[in-house]
Amino acid sequence: MNERVSVIIPTYKRPVEYLARSIDSVRSQSYENIEIIVIDDSPDSFESRPDIKKYIESLPAGTVRYLQNPTNIGGSLSRNRGMDQATGDFITFLDDDDEYLPGKVERQVKYMQDHDA
Repeated sequence: MNERVSVIIPTYKRPVEYLARSIDSVRSQSYENIEIIVIDDSPDSFESRPDIKKYIESLPAGTVRYLQNPTNIGGSLSRNRGMDQATGDFITFLDDDDEYLPGKVERQVKYMQDHDA
């Protein structure tokens, strides 16, 4: 299992606690070849943005690619922007208020490999 998995997390006005929980659930996966891309669609005036940036900067370098949309483009276009940035063989999405259960990515990759997906 060497395929790279891109996890795209679009976010909009989500407090850092929720977004951090989402990111941490991806970082704790047993599958290691994962890139995390956060697409922030919040306005520049969003009060939690500095906290989000501080959290992401506290992670090891290269852990999360954080991109801010210049203007609000909505969830669908934010996902598309994430797909444009993704380098993975597989792409998956995670909402900013949700989390992955342990082993999720590894099981999904194995299933896709076993079924020629």
